[in-house]
Amino acid sequence: MKLDVSGMRYLTKEHFKVLTAVELGMKNHEIVPVELISSIAKLRHGGVAKILSHLLRNKLIAHDGTTYDGFKLTYMGYDFLALKVFMKHGHIAGLGRQIGVGKESDIYMAVQPDGTEVAIKFHRLGRTSFRAVKNDAYDACMNILVRLAECGLVHCDFNEFNIMMDGDGKITIIDFPQMISTKHLNAQECVH
Repeated sequence: MKLDVSGMRYLTKEHFKVLTAVELGMKNHEIVPVELISSIAKLRHGGVAKILSHLLRNKLIAHDGTTYDGFKLTYMGYDFLALKVFMKHGHIAGLGRQIGVGKESDIYMAVQPDGTEVAIKFHRLGRTSFRAVKNDAYDACMNILVRLAECGLVHCDFNEFNIMMDGDGKITIIDFPQMISTKHLNAQECVH
């Protein structure tokens, strides 16, 4: 999702107090209870409810009411907090267009108060990492080999050409003509 900072100018000091309270609450809670947000922000409960509603509409926070009434920051909420700190400290005066998207980050042009253009990189820690996908696929393949061995079988031609993965990451192993029993004399040499 592209970062749209046009709504940032409409956020008050109280909005940022509530965003900061949600961020601080997330150090110990996956979903931060409304009472804790009110307590950290040091604002009245009714005022916090109105601000939470506004932040939710603008997708800066997400609501979860499954176990209790609570909220968590979205990427955009984290981005707004980071931009507010950059602006408060005089590092940037404005944000420009997106200039890059990586595996784990988004890069935007920004302007410093003196007019110098700089790049800002927003790391996306929760974004699916290709390294993680590779590790998950490897683990799934190893689990399949172990399950085959538990059934008394060795594939004997297990390589990248005999592994298929669908769009959901489901692994399918093919090409079994060379399969042998785990009791075969050469079974150990066939596992690679």
